Amino acid sequence: MLLAAAGGAILLTQYVAVREIGSTFFSTELIAIVAVLVTLLGPSVGYALADRIGDRPLAVWGTISIALQLALPFGLRALVGALAPLGLEVWVLLSTVFAGGLALGGFYAVFLPRMARAAPALPVMYAIELGGALVALAWIALSPSWRALLAVYWALAVLVVQLGVRRATVTVIVGLAAVLALATYPSLDRWATVAYMRGVHGHDHPVVRETEYSPYQRIDVIDDGPQRFLYLDGVLFFGTAELGELNGVLAGVPARLGPTRGRAVVVGSGSFQSAALVRRAGLQVTVVELDPAVARLGFRHFRRVHRLAPGDVRVVTRDARRFFEDAPRGAYDLVVLDVPAPYHAQTALLHTPDFYRLVASRLRPRGVASLTLCDDLDGDVGGAIAASAAAAFGQLIAVESAGADQAFVYAGSSLPFDAARVAGLLASGPTHRARVLDDRAVRGRARGHAPVTARDLGAVLLMARAVLPGASRDR
Repeated sequence: MLLAAAGGAILLTQYVAVREIGSTFFSTELIAIVAVLVTLLGPSVGYALADRIGDRPLAVWGTISIALQLALPFGLRALVGALAPLGLEVWVLLSTVFAGGLALGGFYAVFLPRMARAAPALPVMYAIELGGALVALAWIALSPSWRALLAVYWALAVLVVQLGVRRATVTVIVGLAAVLALATYPSLDRWATVAYMRGVHGHDHPVVRETEYSPYQRIDVIDDGPQRFLYLDGVLFFGTAELGELNGVLAGVPARLGPTRGRAVVVGSGSFQSAALVRRAGLQVTVVELDPAVARLGFRHFRRVHRLAPGDVRVVTRDARRFFEDAPRGAYDLVVLDVPAPYHAQTALLHTPDFYRLVASRLRPRGVASLTLCDDLDGDVGGAIAASAAAAFGQLIAVESAGADQAFVYAGSSLPFDAARVAGLLASGPTHRARVLDDRAVRGRARGHAPVTARDLGAVLLMARAVLPGASRDR
């Protein structure tokens, strides 16, 4: 029973650690790899030290491990929030690597080799530990909520203490601490989120409206004064004037210059501002969103931004690649790709020439695909995305927006507007601080960059390295 509980504790600790590291620090492929390495390091250290550590040092190790396990789901975020103004985020990450790898995962791994000294059936014992891990994996898949998952995560700590230490006083103390953590978790998480938003994102008076852990990410809706903000895994997705201007250039401009009637697809829901801008231009809008929790919270909490009624736009919960693969050819007048930067392998797939060719095939002859470069046109990320678009589309127009602090590309086989019309529309509105480039200029600027490719993870890692903790958090 002890080995099964330890196996489940190892796997749940690994899962919670990966989620917390990814949602606290700017989530990129590099951070994901570091988090996985952290969680794999612990059991290796535990196996190595099992026969070299006495009962008393093991008890101290267990005390530290259990304390960290109880605090991890809210403590890491609070700690980073407290230390971020001092420029110590990277050091917190290094501390997490050590604590997570050695204390959290390592403690639960020591029981297998220590018990194997008194029993010859090591394969059977390992199978029992692995079985506990598989049960924990099933709970991750079936758990109805993040708090329910944490209940088992903390309960396993109590069970391991009871079976491994067999001291009633210790078990009662750990059990009461776990019950207290579970009962007060909403308040603790809210407190930690406020500290994180103040320290990392500079909010003066943050108020947490709603938080949800979906299978994909952590979603936070925050108020600060009259302004409302949307964060996904600690990254700002809506709330500033720059992000409002981003939606205006990305979705509003091509919708106003293109056909006044027709069908449009907006990939990514967020605050639903992009979808609303396209709908107000007269198009029928389908919003494609991978995470239904983002769509639900975005629609609920940003009504004053999008002013949409239920049914005004069609929402499809699906991966964008699969959606366009099943869509008919030549079906859409406008496709708005409001997707994150290619700092993960999964999101990089939405910036490749192959994906852009798929999108191009679903456009009508004068249809428009609008995409953000997530960067300047001359930047490593922006240049790579522009090169992907240049390889897939016959005509490009770029907008370098000072207000949105990044560049955009309108692409198609034969665009229904030219650079002069785009410049005229931008000059007549609040986005006048923008430079518009025609097809020849865009291709010339993109020529020195290699396109984003699904076969080159190294390029994704290099782009992700530029936004390690402490660097810019622009998406």
